[in-house]
Amino acid sequence: MASRDPNALQAMFARAEAAFRQDDYAQARALARELAQRAPYTAAVHHLLAASERRLDNLEASRAAFQAALRIAPDDAHINSNFANLLNALGEPDAAIASYRRALAKAPDFAEARLNMGLVLKTLDRIDEAIAAYEAVLAREPANIRGWQALGAARRDLGDLDAAAQAFDRVLALAPADPLGLLSRARVESDRGLSARAHFQRGVQRTGGQPDFALGHAVELLVEGETEAGLAEMEQITRATPGWEVAQSALARARWQRQGPEGFARGFEEALDRNPLDGPLWATYLRALARAGLHGETLARMDRARAALGPSRTLDLIEAASLSETGDIAGADRLFAPYRGDEDFDLRIALVRHHLRARRPDAAAALAEAMLGTSDDSFAIPFLGTAWRLLGDPRWQWLEGDERLVSTAALDVDLDGLAATLRTLHLTRFHPFDQSLRGGTQTEGPLFSRSDPAIRALRAAALAAVETHVAQLPPVDPAHPVLRRPRGQGRMRFTGSWSIRLAGSGFHVNHVHSEGWISSAFYVALPAVGDGADSHQGWLALGQPPAELDLGLDPVRLIRPEPGMLALFPSTMWHGTLPFDSGERLTVAFDAVPRL
Repeated sequence: MASRDPNALQAMFARAEAAFRQDDYAQARALARELAQRAPYTAAVHHLLAASERRLDNLEASRAAFQAALRIAPDDAHINSNFANLLNALGEPDAAIASYRRALAKAPDFAEARLNMGLVLKTLDRIDEAIAAYEAVLAREPANIRGWQALGAARRDLGDLDAAAQAFDRVLALAPADPLGLLSRARVESDRGLSARAHFQRGVQRTGGQPDFALGHAVELLVEGETEAGLAEMEQITRATPGWEVAQSALARARWQRQGPEGFARGFEEALDRNPLDGPLWATYLRALARAGLHGETLARMDRARAALGPSRTLDLIEAASLSETGDIAGADRLFAPYRGDEDFDLRIALVRHHLRARRPDAAAALAEAMLGTSDDSFAIPFLGTAWRLLGDPRWQWLEGDERLVSTAALDVDLDGLAATLRTLHLTRFHPFDQSLRGGTQTEGPLFSRSDPAIRALRAAALAAVETHVAQLPPVDPAHPVLRRPRGQGRMRFTGSWSIRLAGSGFHVNHVHSEGWISSAFYVALPAVGDGADSHQGWLALGQPPAELDLGLDPVRLIRPEPGMLALFPSTMWHGTLPFDSGERLTVAFDAVPRL
């Protein structure tokens, strides 16, 4: 290092590195800062400072230190790789990928950089590029457990479950007790519609009883129709780990779907009786009540929650949203007021929804428009279109009015055989409390991952239809919230798939799908539906906001369903169904995104 006393500086640098290794990041930073003053042209000093600042969550200070290091050593592979990790944490994935590529240009065998680049590519839906990165690592390092795990996860996302299972089997051949490999392998088996009990039991045995495997086994019992045994195992798990929010949520959901709304959340209540100071569990419990539409019950429990937790931003926002949903505009305004400048995503969506209900479409439009271009703007787009319609802003036509955004197609599949298969999968009695259907049931797990021949045939036909739909869309438009999405070579993949069985006067409330780009409704079996002259019962309604907002807007488009018909539309367009009088309505729905 350039200094009058290089030995002293080397000793100081060694102390800084030792402090970093011992997790004393404040001391490491202090020493690195002093070294940066005394040896400003030493890349390793700025690199250590950057790493220390990041561990202390000073991300912009970390960026500045990385940039200083790279000005001195622009070709250093490790500095470029670690800078890429920071850029990804800062929400700059494209810049992160560029930095990884600079690292790999100098060190092609740098497995960690290539694997991390693959993970970033995967978050951008560039899954084929991610797979290529993982395979490049495995070609050089066939015993790289992390590479096999990442490859299996990517293959699972593509629905290539046979290849995913093979990758996870390689993980377990290398590390038989690897918890993530065991859990991933069990979930692939369940996704395929095969019994995963043995896999979850193996996970319990090999990991010393990690609770994820016990919960997975309980869920598997439910999926296989053993309701009493599955619920009993879930109850045992939540009694042993009362503060485990994942297990409590799973138990509440299972009770609702199999036993009905009465007492569905009592596991939360019993746990909070034991530990009323558990703030995260209170938040999960109250949000579950709110998602179930039980806003009165949510509000009724607020006094007890506040008595236990004291002043709480989280409780303020949950209460504000429920007050808004019950029509108490003034009460909601009062609680929202201190937080209106916050950039928290959930808050901003709740405010957009509240502004619409309060008949303030200008405020709703301004807030929703400010969210465009963010990673979560798919939630804001439908509210923006609604606000523009209320304001008479012609941009709503630009957003949703192009007829090519919606299409229908007839699929050549065996409807009777498909219906028979689907009916065997509807094992619950009530709709999930956090989904859009009312008066029916929904299958569990990714439907299109199942190995049943009837479902695989439908998957193939649906994929071809979606790719045909995408081919006729208007050209890519970087300014359009829906049409801006890159489309690769026109290939698509599914991000979710399920079946809905409605009975009596069942219907779907108007909703959107945040995980897709193109969403769907495929009609397998239908009761009598309206003819359109004096009745639209059972029809698919597009573009109409949720009824509880009470905005008086009609659907933008109505589609009369027919058995064998597939309807396709943007995932961010409001969609729901009009109730029918009686009979069975059996459908399949899915979300799809481009395979990049």
